[in-house]
Formats: sequence, structure tokens, C-alpha cells
Amino acid sequence: MIVATVAFLMLLPCAICLLGSVLGLLDRSDPSATLRRIAWRGLPFLVAGLALGPSAAWPALAAVLTALSLHVTVNMATRAAMRRGWLTSASEYE
Repeated sequence: MIVATVAFLMLLPCAICLLGSVLGLLDRSDPSATLRRIAWRGLPFLVAGLALGPSAAWPALAAVLTALSLHVTVNMATRAAMRRGWLTSASEYE
């Protein structure tokens, strides 16, 4: 259990960087550079898989899903705050 928790905590920043690289494909940036970035940022997942074997699958999946859920939650909260005028100078309550 401790090994899985440590693996999750070590892979979480890597998952956030990996998600950023994958979302970079949507930005219409240079595809070859973006794919190289994805490959390099996916390397820690490969190393964890080689070091821990099949027991690294669940912490790696949990790290990627946590990064994705954090991204979606922050995106939705930011959009809601902008609609309410909290992050802009305009407010519908004025």
C-alpha cells in the first residue's frame, strides 16, 4: 500500500505534464515536437512500470485520472466565476 501511494505521488506531477502535452495537440502546435514531448513525459510511467511491474498500473491510472479531474474542475470553476463576474471587471449584479 505504501509503495502504491509513493508511486501515485511521484507520478502525479508527471501526469499533469503529460496531460498538458496531450492538450498541446489541440493547440495546433508543431505535431512532431508535441509528440516528442509526450514521449519524454510518458517516460516516468514506463520506468515505474518496469520498476514496480503490474502493481504500478493502478497508481499510474489514478495519477492520470486525478490530473484530468483537477483540470476539468478548475476549468469549470473558472468559467463559472467568469460568468458571475468574479474574475472580470463586469458583474451582472451591478
